[in-house]
Amino acid sequence: ISTTLQVGGVNVLNSDGVNTSGIVTAKSFVPTEGLYGTKNLLHNGGMMVWQRSTSVATQDGTNEGYQSVDGYYNSFVGSANGAYTISKSTEAPDGFNSSIKYDVTTVNSNDSDGNRTIYIWQNIEAQNVVNSGWKPTSTSSYLTFSFYFKTNKSGTNKLAVHLTEHGNAYSYVTDITVSDTNWNRYSVTVPGHASITIPNDNTGGLKVGMAWVVSPGFETSDTDQWVNSREYGTSNSTNWFDNTSNEWYTTGWQVEVGSVATPFEHRSYGDELARCQRYYYLVASGTSKALGLGVNYTTSEMHCAITFPVTMRTTPTLLVASGTNYYEFIRNGAADWVDDFTLGNRTTDKIGE
Repeated sequence: ISTTLQVGGVNVLNSDGVNTSGIVTAKSFVPTEGLYGTKNLLHNGGMMVWQRSTSVATQDGTNEGYQSVDGYYNSFVGSANGAYTISKSTEAPDGFNSSIKYDVTTVNSNDSDGNRTIYIWQNIEAQNVVNSGWKPTSTSSYLTFSFYFKTNKSGTNKLAVHLTEHGNAYSYVTDITVSDTNWNRYSVTVPGHASITIPNDNTGGLKVGMAWVVSPGFETSDTDQWVNSREYGTSNSTNWFDNTSNEWYTTGWQVEVGSVATPFEHRSYGDELARCQRYYYLVASGTSKALGLGVNYTTSEMHCAITFPVTMRTTPTLLVASGTNYYEFIRNGAADWVDDFTLGNRTTDKIGE
């Protein structure tokens, strides 16, 4: 006995007598619109979350590191001179509402010697890399880094983009050609390498970034391939700090498994905030903000439980504003002031003390 399934009044059988009507096979599916999901290994790719500050003046030794947009580290290496203001901007490509704006306030004049660089990067947690589906040691397995970029710097410029394996300092460097002053999306596809080692833990796994200034000590001629050294650009990379009129914007950072840059994964603000809070949580800022419920321990000391909104990556440290009379607590119906906080009995769990 044989049966067939009739679809639309037509029976279509293959050589084995199997009805294949309405069946479509494909090796890959690339959507034409962004989807919610977890394909982007970066957090805060759309530059929505700014827990620390929405504007900060940065130079060597001043306001480096994590000072502005969540997840992105800004650094001056090797006493590189120059300065810029980093700020949150609403100048953005279609579909986005936020970008990072960089505005040069002091030019860089020592990019031609030593080991110096000015750059921005995000560190992808190691266990997120090794559990993403990418095979780091396979040359036929790929990651694709894509981003949007805009500048008022005219002419043909070279934007140095790099990926760095955290443990053994393997680097992959390429120059992106920026030839106009419009918003454009750029991408670079990176294969694995046999010597890359990324642990399955909560340490740093893969750094992804851009360099605004690169001196010869951090340049490589081996572009578009992994090299066993820490490099940030090439001799062709543009010095974006050569004029105080220079400004540029970037947003839509995405690192995904595969050899194709698919549409950017737009997440909700709440999703991105929770991802950011795994690494940094702003407990209170401003005036009259409650830290939590506590108990009076002595006449000058109180204990307070601070609840984390998410499980943190590692045992946190506490950053406290300096000064006096910053923290008020009520004892026996009267207000007392605490001038400093220390963090004890620390944990990564959602509830800390």
